[in-house]
Amino acid sequence: MRELDFYMENLADLEYDGEESYYQRILEDAMSNDDPNAFFLLGRMYLEGHFVGQDFEKAFKYFKFAHELSDGAMNISTFIYCIDRQRDNIVWNEAGKKSYMDFLEYLSENEEPSALIILADEYGFGETTEKDIQMKIDLLEIARRRGVTFASACLGEMYFLGEEVEQDYQKAYEYLLEADENHTTIKDYYLGEMYRLGIIVDQDKKEAKKHYENVVNVHKNSEDYHYQKALKRLREL
Repeated sequence: MRELDFYMENLADLEYDGEESYYQRILEDAMSNDDPNAFFLLGRMYLEGHFVGQDFEKAFKYFKFAHELSDGAMNISTFIYCIDRQRDNIVWNEAGKKSYMDFLEYLSENEEPSALIILADEYGFGETTEKDIQMKIDLLEIARRRGVTFASACLGEMYFLGEEVEQDYQKAYEYLLEADENHTTIKDYYLGEMYRLGIIVDQDKKEAKKHYENVVNVHKNSEDYHYQKALKRLREL
C-alpha cells in the first residue's frame, strides 16, 4: 500500500505523464491492490470534480471503501476535512445528499460516534436533508451516551439559548457540567454567563470571570464566537 503522501505529491505535479494517466494509475492501485489511500483519493477526485466529472455517489462510495479497507485508520476527520473545504463549491443534488447522509450514518454505525455530531448538524442546518430539530437532539443524545462529550456541550448551548428548543436553564447547566475540558469554549462561556447573571447558581462575578478566562486562554487571538463574547464579558467585569 502506498502512502497517501505519494499520491498527493504527484497530484501537485502532473506534467510527467498527464492527468488521464495519473487517474488511471490511482484507479489501478485502488482496484488491484485494495489500497485505501487510492480509494480515498478517488473519492476526493469525484467530490471535487478533479480529472473526472463531479459525482457525489461515486465519491462517497469510494470514501466508504477507503474507510473499510483502512480498518478505521482513516477516521471521520479525514473525510470531513475534504468535504468542508469544498462545501462552498458543492451544489448538492438529491442523489448527492442521500449519498452523503448514508455515508455519515455508515460512519456512525462503525466505531465513529463523532459522526453523530456531523449528522446532528446536518439535520439542524437543513441543507443536505430536511431540517428536523428533534432528530438533531436525538442524535446528540445518542452521541452523548456513546461518550462524545462535545454532544453534551452542544445540548447545553441549545437549552441555554432556547433558539431551537424550549429554553431550560436546568438542563443547560447539567449538560454543560458533563462536557469535559476539551470543550471548554462552549462549556466555560455559558457557565460564565450563568454565574454572571445568577442563573441556576448564585451570582458570582469572580467565578464568572474564571470561566471567561478559561475560554480566552484556550483561544488566544481567535475569531471564535465564544472567544469574542468571553473577551467582551471580561472587559465589562
